[in-house]
Amino acid sequence: IMARQLAVDKALRDNFDYVTATQQLFDLISDVNTYLKCLADDALPNILLLNKTASFVNDMLKIFGVIAQNETYFLGAKQMENERYLQPVLDVITSYRAALTFKYRNKVAWSEYGKVVQNYQAQISQLEDDEKMVTDIAVKRRNVLQTLRAFNAKMVQLTTDDANASKQLIAMTDELRDVSLPKYGIKIEDVEGSKGSMWKYYENAEDLMQTLNSVQSAKNEKDRKKIENKINQLQRDIDTWKQKSISPLEFFKVQTNENGTAKYAQFDAKGFPTHTADNKPLANKQKKKLNKTMEAQTKKYEAYQEKLKENANFLQDLERELNKYQSML
Repeated sequence: IMARQLAVDKALRDNFDYVTATQQLFDLISDVNTYLKCLADDALPNILLLNKTASFVNDMLKIFGVIAQNETYFLGAKQMENERYLQPVLDVITSYRAALTFKYRNKVAWSEYGKVVQNYQAQISQLEDDEKMVTDIAVKRRNVLQTLRAFNAKMVQLTTDDANASKQLIAMTDELRDVSLPKYGIKIEDVEGSKGSMWKYYENAEDLMQTLNSVQSAKNEKDRKKIENKINQLQRDIDTWKQKSISPLEFFKVQTNENGTAKYAQFDAKGFPTHTADNKPLANKQKKKLNKTMEAQTKKYEAYQEKLKENANFLQDLERELNKYQSML
C-alpha cells in the first residue's frame, strides 16, 4: 500500500500526471483483490489493511473531484446509511449461501448440508422485521428478509429428506443470487477460489438488472461461440476419420467427378486405377501422381486401424458427442 501511495504522490508532483496516478489506484485495487483471493480458506483478511486502502482511494477521489469534499464515502452518506441498515440481513444471506456452495464444491456428505441450514435458521429467526418504518429502504429490507426466509424454508424442506439433492440445492442458491436478489438492487459476487461471497447494494435496482442482463447476454453469446467451435471441430474430426477409414482397395473406386460420375473406369487387383472414366489408359505421369496419393491413403488407413484397436467405437463416440453439442444450440 505504501509503495502505491508513494507512486501516486510522485505522479501528481510530476506536473499532475493524472493518468499515472489513476493507474496506480487501479493497481492498488487489483493488489487488494489478489490479496483476498490468496487468503487461506479459514483465514480472515486484515481489516485495518483494507480500511487503510479504502480511505486512501476515497481521499484521492476527493482530490480528483469525483467525491464532494464534505462526503466521507465515495457513493455518498445516504448509500452508506442504507448499506448499514441492510447489512445484518445481507451478511446472513451472503454467508448462508457461501456456506452451502462451499459444501457443494467440497463434495461433503448430504447430512452436512442440514447442519448448515439449522445453524442459519437460528440466525434468521433473530432478524427483526422493523415493520414500523415505511421508508423505501425499510420496505426493501423487509422484502429481502422475506426472500431470505422463503429461501431458508426451501432449504429446510430439501435437507430433511435423506435423498441427496445437492444439485437441486445449488441451483436454488444460484437462483437466489441471479434472480431473487437483483430485483431489490442486491448483487452477490462469488470470490474466486472458493473464498466465499460478498454483497453490493445498488440504489437503482433497474440499473443493476440491466447490467446483469447485458453480462448474461455476453456470456450466452460467448458460450454459444464455444459450442459452435466445438461442433465445427468435432465435424472436422469425424470427416477426417471417415476419409481415413476408406481402404486403399476402395479409395479410388469411390472417387467421383464434379458431376457425380465415376472418376475411373478400370482398376487393378490392388484397387489402383488403370483407365479414366472414358476407358482411356492412364498416362505414366498420372499413374505417378496417383501412386503418391495411394501411399498417403494407405498410411491414413493404417492410422485408422490403430485407432480402432484402442476403441472400436471411437467414431460412434465422436458422433454422439457431436449430437450432444448440437442439441445445446
